[in-house]
Amino acid sequence: MSNIVFWQAGLLLLLCLSVIGLRVELIAFKSFGGIFGLSLLASLILALIVLFKFVTVTYANIQYAILGLIIAIAITGGVAYLFKQVSSVPRIHDISTNLTDIPQFTKALEQRKASDNSLNYDEKVASQQQTAYPELTTLSSSLSLNDAIKKSTDIAEQLNWNVHFVDEKNGLIEASYTSALFGFVDDIVIRIMIADTDKTKTYIDLRSASRVGESDLGANAKRIKEFSALFD
Repeated sequence: MSNIVFWQAGLLLLLCLSVIGLRVELIAFKSFGGIFGLSLLASLILALIVLFKFVTVTYANIQYAILGLIIAIAITGGVAYLFKQVSSVPRIHDISTNLTDIPQFTKALEQRKASDNSLNYDEKVASQQQTAYPELTTLSSSLSLNDAIKKSTDIAEQLNWNVHFVDEKNGLIEASYTSALFGFVDDIVIRIMIADTDKTKTYIDLRSASRVGESDLGANAKRIKEFSALFD
């Protein structure tokens, strides 16, 4: 059992090092995905072996058995949670409150790498988004354009978004958000327009798009929901 526990510890260390390598940009996202996925798979196999042995074998060195069991439970629980998250949301990473007139990025184009996800909106994801997040719609407000811009900027900063571009003339705000653990960056654009039919109203649309990954695990939709709740 002690050898298995050492292997478990080594694989956990490799997982941690891969995350650090991604954060400091020593390895690319695709390389990280391969290392992380294989390490996680190997860790899961070892965890299942530990669980099997723990209930079928009597150990003289019980401390290794208990340590192995704790690591095994943590790994299997983490993997189960990850698969639950992946299966509960569509495999999309570009979310918008307006699916017919998509808010467009300007400054984010300059900050993205060639290997990052494209910002050209794929209309195929619109139906998936509509099914998964039907509550995401354009916000309306009685605030003036300038007041709506200020309120939107304040909310973005309150949510710890990095606001890096504000165009008051055209009602555009761009920001980014970096996840705490993996350092994944999502770009956000807020578009504020005066209503054509009622000049006392403004419409606020948001779009949040991940730079890497096929699925955002629901992060972009959650981000827009948080903003909408604070704006109301």
